[in-house]
Amino acid sequence: MPKPPRQRKRRPRPDLGARGYLYLLQFSNGVIKAGKTTDVAARQAEHENEAARYDISVVNRWSSPLHDDVAILERRLVAVLGRIGQNTKAGREYFNGVPFSVALHQATNIDKVASQRCCCGKCVEPLDIGRVGALVTELGDEEVTLRLDCGSLIRAEFNDPDLGSGGQHPLSLNDHIDVQLEPTPFNGVWTAYYLAR
Repeated sequence: MPKPPRQRKRRPRPDLGARGYLYLLQFSNGVIKAGKTTDVAARQAEHENEAARYDISVVNRWSSPLHDDVAILERRLVAVLGRIGQNTKAGREYFNGVPFSVALHQATNIDKVASQRCCCGKCVEPLDIGRVGALVTELGDEEVTLRLDCGSLIRAEFNDPDLGSGGQHPLSLNDHIDVQLEPTPFNGVWTAYYLAR
């Protein structure tokens, strides 16, 4: 007698109209976690407790106001962060290579992110990152290392000869400057634009 077909357990589909909060966490190892929840404090405590098992702590955190369509916004945020950085082995909501300032800018403006219609439903274009404070920690011939105000280190290039060593306004170590960043790095290097204070 043939066996009946095996029933696959299906995860319940998210209620696309459900209310909740978006949140971001940055761990001490630099990984960003994006997600949604109905209880921000409880969810953050769960992540903190789990991270502590591996001697990792939460160094930055953010949560949104209450949203009516949080599942859609979370899906869009995860897609945007995936375009900017790389997923870790921990799962689709964990990212390397995304400074917290950049993730925060994308999250707080997620309703402005353009989503393209396509077969996957995840095609999105990240937004340019507006004014971000940064400290010059290392100078190279073409690249500089910046410590963003959120604590993340990035490699950047300015494409402005006036900021170079022979320019009219050369950058110096420990200069605190404001920059605008293009939304995605190329080979790990961000294109930055100097903004006058």
